[in-house]
Amino acid sequence: MKRLECVVRLSNNCFYNMLRNFAEMHKNESLGDLIGRKNGRGYFLENAFPNVTVESSPNYAWLGNNSARKRIVELDRAIRKSGSKYGVVGQYHTHVYRKDEARAYIGDKDIEFFRTWARELGLEECIQLVATVRVKSYGKRHRVGERTIYYNRKARVIFKSGEFFGHDIIIGGYILTPESISELRVRRANLGLSRKKR
Repeated sequence: MKRLECVVRLSNNCFYNMLRNFAEMHKNESLGDLIGRKNGRGYFLENAFPNVTVESSPNYAWLGNNSARKRIVELDRAIRKSGSKYGVVGQYHTHVYRKDEARAYIGDKDIEFFRTWARELGLEECIQLVATVRVKSYGKRHRVGERTIYYNRKARVIFKSGEFFGHDIIIGGYILTPESISELRVRRANLGLSRKKR
């Protein structure tokens, strides 16, 4: 019998809020929370919220205001206790594209950092989305649009946000527990502007 694979599905709200954060941070790393719920063996992600007090560079993103983070952790715990259908289930962060590095991978320092974060939130397991973002410049005029391609459990989104400008994004998904890590299949729950190749 074929084993069922865990899938994380991103709503348009989730994807486009991450995309806005990627565009804002440009060639620096970004970091934020994922709001969603368990969905069978996988997860459905309803939204994404960037951490506004994050300090960032092309190589790292870190929480620059510990007291602000503690307030958010306390709020998220209260929301879960209230019986809300949705809550923080994990985080996303980006790696700036480099030719010599694997794309959408999760490193040892990332794993250690996010396991600590999950403990603070009281999560037995957490979702981590890792996106490698490549800022693209085009020599020829292109129509605005996007297309999504799936391969090796990852999602690749080519988003042309201007006639000569866009982003090439590869998103990998992982489930972290205190003892283990496993890769998820990343899918978009509903597609946006266009899936057609331009």
